[in-house]
Amino acid sequence: MNRELVESCCDELAFDNLDVAGVKLSDEQLTEAIDKASEKAEVDRDVFLAVFQELFRCNPYTYVENLLENPL
Repeated sequence: MNRELVESCCDELAFDNLDVAGVKLSDEQLTEAIDKASEKAEVDRDVFLAVFQELFRCNPYTYVENLLENPL
């Protein structure tokens, strides 16, 4: 596993996808975005989610919920 690549893909998902469009994404679209990011990171979904959790102290779904409660 290339940790730097995975972290980069986590950042990209959080800042480029979720911060910008997260509140507009359905659960299905968010799941698809996570799958695409993990594929780009060349790791399986569980590994990707574990790294995302480690970096942001929440999963992508909670990240979006937090955005809804505290918009940028």
